[in-house]
Parts: sequence; structure tokens; C-alpha cells
Amino acid sequence: MKYLAAVCVVSLTACAGNEAGSSNSFRVTAGTYGSAAAQVTNLVDSCDAPPVTADDIAAVTVAVTYVPSSGLLTAERGGQADSVAIRNDTGTRMETAVESSGGCQFRRARTLAVTLTADDALQVHYTETLSDFVSAAGANCTPPAGGSCTVAFTQALTRQ
Repeated sequence: MKYLAAVCVVSLTACAGNEAGSSNSFRVTAGTYGSAAAQVTNLVDSCDAPPVTADDIAAVTVAVTYVPSSGLLTAERGGQADSVAIRNDTGTRMETAVESSGGCQFRRARTLAVTLTADDALQVHYTETLSDFVSAAGANCTPPAGGSCTVAFTQALTRQ
């Protein structure tokens, strides 16, 4: 499940500032956004063996585009994109789904909080918890110790 942390940045999207109707203080320009490993902090990973590292997270870059008519900035990686509305320089997206992987069916809860910190700079707070594990049909599921696990981190992203 090492892909969990990379999914965060894949699903990052934010509204940009200084446009008509926007309430954000900072501008976000279309382009590639990324970070260095030192810009990944508060990293917790009880889901993966070996755990996700700051280098794994920092290796992810995101193509960011802004659509003024919708007020959303979209970040895309590998053909996958999502959105979270940013107002007054912050926004949060929470989602829950039932998914399957490795013979297990489980509940995935994600929280993505984004803050615009400067022109072309974002701070992402990401938390993902997997819980309620059961065996998928015909499979033998081995849930994590304690019955759930979490990947969480904070990452500063800037335009490259």
C-alpha cells in the first residue's frame, strides 16, 4: 500500500487567488509543483512495510492548471485529478470509501487540507486511515495490527 502517500498529491486541487470572485490572497500559476524531502514533515505511516519516506512523497510532482470560469485550480498526475475549493487561502476535502486491495475490503477515510502560503506555494496536510478490514470473497485478509492504520504528513509544494 505504499502508493497511499502519492495519492494525496495526485488528488490535490485548490482555487487560486487574485481572480474575479476569489477571496484568496495568493496567486497560483499553472505549471509543475513539487518539493524537496526536507519540506515533508509530521510523517506517520503505520500502513506500509517498509514505511513511506519523505523522499517517496517528495518524488511526486503535480501538473497544476487554473480555470478562471470555475474558480478551481486542478492538479493532475497520471491522468487522475480532483478538486478542493479554497476560500480565504484555505480549504479542506474529506472523503470516505469502501475499497479492496490484497484480499482485503476496508474503509478508507481521507482528509486533505490545503493552505495557500505565498504566490505559487501550497501547504498540504494529508491524513488517510484504513479501517474495518474484512476478507474479500475467496481471500484471506490480514488486517494491520490494531485493526487500522494511518498515513499522515504535511508537505510544502512550490512551482518548479
